[in-house]
Amino acid sequence: MLSGFILEDHLQEVIQNVSFPNIEGINYCEFCVLSTMILGVIWFLCISISAVTSSADAFRGVLPLKKFHPDTLKDLMTRGDSIRTSFRDSFSSTTDFLNDLEPPFALHNGTDGEEEALDTIMREPDVTHFLFLLHGHRGQSKDLGYMKAMMQKLAFVEKKRSNDASLTTVNETRTQQILRQEMVVHSAICNEHKTKDGIRNGGDRLVTEMLEVIETEMNKRHPESSSDDEFYDITISILGNSLGGLYGRYAIAKFVERHCVRESDEEGACWIVGGKYRLFLNVFCTTATPHLGVSKHTYFSIPRTAEIAAAHALRDTGKDLFRLNDLLHTMATCPTYLEPLANFRKRIAYANAFGTDFPVPTATAAFLSENSTYPHHFVDESMDVVPEQQQQQQQKQRRIGKRKSTKQSKNDVEPVQKKLFIAALHTPRAHNETLVVPSKSETNVEGTVESNSSISNTAGETEHKDEFHEMSESLDKLGWKKVFIDIRSELPTMEIPKTFRKRRLWREKDPKSVETKCIHTLKKRRTSLPSKDLASAVGAPTDNRVSWPLGHNMIVAFSRSRMSTFMNKGGRPVVDAVAKELVEDIFAWDFPPLSDKQSIDDEY
Repeated sequence: MLSGFILEDHLQEVIQNVSFPNIEGINYCEFCVLSTMILGVIWFLCISISAVTSSADAFRGVLPLKKFHPDTLKDLMTRGDSIRTSFRDSFSSTTDFLNDLEPPFALHNGTDGEEEALDTIMREPDVTHFLFLLHGHRGQSKDLGYMKAMMQKLAFVEKKRSNDASLTTVNETRTQQILRQEMVVHSAICNEHKTKDGIRNGGDRLVTEMLEVIETEMNKRHPESSSDDEFYDITISILGNSLGGLYGRYAIAKFVERHCVRESDEEGACWIVGGKYRLFLNVFCTTATPHLGVSKHTYFSIPRTAEIAAAHALRDTGKDLFRLNDLLHTMATCPTYLEPLANFRKRIAYANAFGTDFPVPTATAAFLSENSTYPHHFVDESMDVVPEQQQQQQQKQRRIGKRKSTKQSKNDVEPVQKKLFIAALHTPRAHNETLVVPSKSETNVEGTVESNSSISNTAGETEHKDEFHEMSESLDKLGWKKVFIDIRSELPTMEIPKTFRKRRLWREKDPKSVETKCIHTLKKRRTSLPSKDLASAVGAPTDNRVSWPLGHNMIVAFSRSRMSTFMNKGGRPVVDAVAKELVEDIFAWDFPPLSDKQSIDDEY
């Protein structure tokens, strides 16, 4: 027993004299992560060695030590070349894929000689078209990078096509007119990281940027101009996405009010900007813009108390959108804002249908009211746009079809094209009708009415609905083209469980109710619809499947980063069609403009 105690004391002295490493500062999680990384690297090296040697010796830590036979070495070298070639091809395809996702997107504009020749003609254009692209809430200018690239590409193609010497004599006059027209596409940057301080502040900043861009670009195209009596013709077109559409409506009204002088002559009404530019308003377009606000237009119905809380969380912009003030109502009914909007040659509103837009549902994007009977007439035009994956599949089928015989079975017939553009309608302009003037006496100097506590009670909600009706019809009377997009084919979908399914209209006794829920049936049976029927036809899907509501960014092929570009790549066919229509409409501007300011309904 005594010897045991002596041995224990001796061991304690030895342990005290030995210096162990200090491991108190080592975190267990860090140790696990570091060990996992080291093991992963070792495992990767083993896989690489095994791929070259075609054996599993690397996993056992044993490599053949005997000398390789010359034939074996030759085989290994051949295998290594094939592996390098495979890696090179894979890297090249990956690089091309990533470059396609990275803004700014590359444009293929043809040879340098063609560009120089066209640029020489356009140095002194007769008219310069300005197109301003406006991003949405918490957005950046590069969000619409793909849209801008397509606009520039199509504008170049339009001018190049018009310069073709093979055009017929009938088109010579038109060709010369197009060649004298220049187009400037500008993505606004003034509201980047500044979209929380309200529509007024954002619109005021946009007015300043628009004026600066016009001055800068016109000085580039007319650097030697010195005559005070000479006016240069310019047009302004606006494409606003989401909140950008409201910025555009506010900014164009203030731009005309602050910096323009109205001029009417034999050639029609226009504005003089800065004493040297003659301004015409060309095309105004919005994509998924909450024209009626988001109050009572949320994806899920929420009480007014929750709306007020969300509005305060979003600061001044939230107060505007959830209508804690009367700014949106004033913008939709006051002549100060309606008259400049009415002077645009064309007005277009794009909206996501069937519940695919979470922030901006269909009713507010297309300013549809459940109480409005304002007529909407179907546009008879080809709006079929095939999704990008289906386009590639059809091209592949056509190539394969050329190699096959003409005899095909029924199973080889190409599938029916899915339409992304499901319907286009236009509202007739109310000619010779005075614009609505706000009747509330509380209107302040800024043109808004502060909300009071009565907005949350029953009478306030009734007044809210009446205001939606008034705003909807006031905007419809300007004459709009409304395009509804079904992006469900590009979104993840799921089937609603039977326990949660509602009774569908076709199960009811009244067969006429089916008509109000199927837009495709309505297009075949009717030529026009009231606003309330159209709202129910495109508002919610009629099948038992629901799609993720991610269409808000996809409608403009949102392209802030590679990841967002990849996620919203399915919307590129929509952007291609929108860009094509806008560029053609912008270049279709005719000088002198029509004195009676015909709206879009006169064109159909």
